[in-house]
Amino acid sequence: MMDPEHLQQPLESILTEMDQESVQLLTDEAEHELVQDVAGDLEVFIQLAKTGHYDRAMPFFNVFLEHHSSLFPVTAEYADALLEQGAFGQADDYLSAILEAGSSSAMETTVMQLLSAIAKLHTSLEQEHAVELAASTLQGLHDSEARRLDVKEV
Repeated sequence: MMDPEHLQQPLESILTEMDQESVQLLTDEAEHELVQDVAGDLEVFIQLAKTGHYDRAMPFFNVFLEHHSSLFPVTAEYADALLEQGAFGQADDYLSAILEAGSSSAMETTVMQLLSAIAKLHTSLEQEHAVELAASTLQGLHDSEARRLDVKEV
């Protein structure tokens, strides 16, 4: 985990620390595959967001994690950060797009639906719809768990 002082360093200064020679070396060595530490990058993003440094967290996400949005932890943490900073409309739009894509597991979809319901509670006058969505999602989760327990008893 990165120390707190490193998290205070603006993203721009982190990126400018790479001199042109290093960048050229990376591009010249195309035959070597670069491996990104998505879990480590996600941890940095979470630390920035949870400490309220959204002005650094969101650009960090855009540069290092946005292209990994198909991974549930990345999607969930980004949606949570949007909700935490009060960007409810943006969270609603983001979650709606994720849910429309429909490529998540049942449990992941349930989490996204609940986060979407939270966003909807704070946007426009869709509070009734948000409560219905949350109740429906929770009922589906309850029914699914009950079926799972019934199967175990047989």
